[in-house]
Amino acid sequence: NAAGMVFSGCDLSNATLGSVAGAVAGPGAGAVGTADQQYFLDVSGGVFDKADLSNALLAHARLDACTFDGASLRGANMEKVEFGQLPMLLGHTEGVTSVCVTADGKHVVSGSQDWTVRVWSLDSGECVRTLSGHTHFVFSVCVTVDGKHVVSGSQDKSVRVWSLDNNECVRIVSGHKDSVGSVCVTADGKHVVSGSADKTVRVWSLDSGESPCVRKLVGHTGEVLSVSVIADGKHVVSGSEDKTVRVWSLESSECVRILSGHESSVTSVCVTTDGKQVVSGSNDATVRV
Repeated sequence: NAAGMVFSGCDLSNATLGSVAGAVAGPGAGAVGTADQQYFLDVSGGVFDKADLSNALLAHARLDACTFDGASLRGANMEKVEFGQLPMLLGHTEGVTSVCVTADGKHVVSGSQDWTVRVWSLDSGECVRTLSGHTHFVFSVCVTVDGKHVVSGSQDKSVRVWSLDNNECVRIVSGHKDSVGSVCVTADGKHVVSGSADKTVRVWSLDSGESPCVRKLVGHTGEVLSVSVIADGKHVVSGSEDKTVRVWSLESSECVRILSGHESSVTSVCVTTDGKQVVSGSNDATVRV
């Protein structure tokens, strides 16, 4: 049993931490579990940050709650590895439409057709905040870069900004003529971008001293189903029911590129971290880059 041990930076290439068949290990070999599910070694809670596990045998090992930040697992055998049971987050009373994780990795935020936004602890699996105020389905949620606010978009045509310090709605921005299906926050944390069934993309200021809507991006001929920001803070990407992906300049409010090729609605878009590629998913059953 090696539960909780620290292996940070260790060279464990070609090491044996598991068994190929998961058979019962001999006396003193450290096997745990039942007769029909044996683990050669229990390293649950272990720290493997920046360790070299290249080609290591991890099959059937027990690795729940381990951390592998920066570790190399190239070629490792991880067949039937046991990571433990993660919490199921129960509390919403209708379908969950959107989820995201806070930057510190400690909380999950969810939006639901029960008109609420909930914040969950990943440690306990408990709901630690329920944010109520929308008057229809919540379709999209995201968290600001500083982790202090949650942004939500709803079928009630509004975008709401919530404080995680006091659970209060600190801003309601209205202007869309139809439901808001997607929201995201710019990298500098100063603006919210929203996509709507009214075929527009809007950019809203999070500064209460400014007029709420600072940009209205018009060009799609169908509902805007997904929006994403490019890390340079100067461009927004949107996917639409009109089968296209558009790239917009936040400086000029103009569409600088139209990406065509999908044969059905573009339901989801995201941008690679270097800002050089857009990834889109569509109802045509394809993902395009």
